Amino acid sequence: MTRKRSICGPVFSVCLVLAGCAGLEPLPDGVDGVWEARRPGGGDQIRLDMFMGPKGLRSTEHRHMWFDLGEVEGLDPTAFRGSEPLVVRLERDAGTFVLEGTTRRRPRGSFRFEPSNEYLERIAQIGVTDVDRDLLLLLALHGVSEDLVDALLAGGYRDTDAKNLLRLDSYGVRGDWIVSMSQLHGPPSFRDLIRLSRYGVGAHDADAWVEAGLQDIPIEDLLRMYLHGFRASDAATYRNNGFDDVESWLKFHRNGVSEELIIAIVESGGPELDASGVIGLHSQGVGPAESVPPRA
Repeated sequence: MTRKRSICGPVFSVCLVLAGCAGLEPLPDGVDGVWEARRPGGGDQIRLDMFMGPKGLRSTEHRHMWFDLGEVEGLDPTAFRGSEPLVVRLERDAGTFVLEGTTRRRPRGSFRFEPSNEYLERIAQIGVTDVDRDLLLLLALHGVSEDLVDALLAGGYRDTDAKNLLRLDSYGVRGDWIVSMSQLHGPPSFRDLIRLSRYGVGAHDADAWVEAGLQDIPIEDLLRMYLHGFRASDAATYRNNGFDDVESWLKFHRNGVSEELIIAIVESGGPELDASGVIGLHSQGVGPAESVPPRA
């Protein structure tokens, strides 16, 4: 069965000292948070809820993850009955969560986090050096992987911070997608990567723009074309036939000027026209098969 993931909104500040203000007991020394496991309907999947701080505190970062039953050692059917001590190790690239608690219908307890020095060395290669324990714990809690870091390295990114990694993760950005986007005008800034992701630009779209020779166009213009349903092949045809600006391409697209008409005008030796002149011919009903007036 395929693992399911559910993402709560990103929170980039953690306030654990407010536990007393909310009427909750602060966590003991050496404890980073609390956890609870559920097995909905007694089925084959487990939902693991992890709270970076006391459960019930509104400022506590919360994450829930889904696993197949038995996928995580210790969270098997026996974990959901009885009342016995329970220890589970949940490994992530950024470090390991050691979950301690008690078996029951809903196993629960506290956890501590063991950071990975190898991960710290890896993210330092893309400029992430300002990582305190809480930020590293967040990277582990959100499952920000070394694969994502490797993709950023391959894409030429060398100057970022941990919060940008968390933002990329919150939008479900994958490493192979970043590699495709890194071919566009840049590579794109983190702000533009997030915009491309928000607008649903796929790797195949970026690949089509690159194949059409449009990777030099600013991201803002590429997004405008994408949002207008503009095909990269059309832009390539316009560019190859003497129309080299995005505004002209968008005018052609809005007015339904076909690439066939552009080609016909150029190949017929017709008049040298700007975008408005081409649109004028189109509005008069001149099509690719029509004769184009000879040049003056």
